Amino acid sequence: MSRYGIDVTFVDTTDPDATWAAARPNTRLLWLETLSNPTLKLCDIAALAGRKPPGVLVAVDNTFASPFLRPLCFGADLVVHSTTKYIRGHSDVIGGAVMTNGREIAERIAYHQNCVGAVPGP
Repeated sequence: MSRYGIDVTFVDTTDPDATWAAARPNTRLLWLETLSNPTLKLCDIAALAGRKPPGVLVAVDNTFASPFLRPLCFGADLVVHSTTKYIRGHSDVIGGAVMTNGREIAERIAYHQNCVGAVPGP
């Protein structure tokens, strides 16, 4: 993604110290999985979110854990689910969901959704 000005750093997020030590001045997003796939490692979302630098969002892919685990309650800024998998159950549709507690983030997502028409077909 570097041709789009996006750099990625991979880090073991089970260690909050190592995670934030790997952050760079241009870090804007920490992407987590509630249960990593395929290793099933767990990270402490509350510890990671509680130590995030200013201007950094914490996004959690919660697909594997399902909505039963609620990362927003642990300080995540965004939670995403692939509705193609467990939520739908049959893998016969393609879709996703994004949740947030932040009004500004929700408005930005809604704007982009409206611009590109990111809604499922009937």
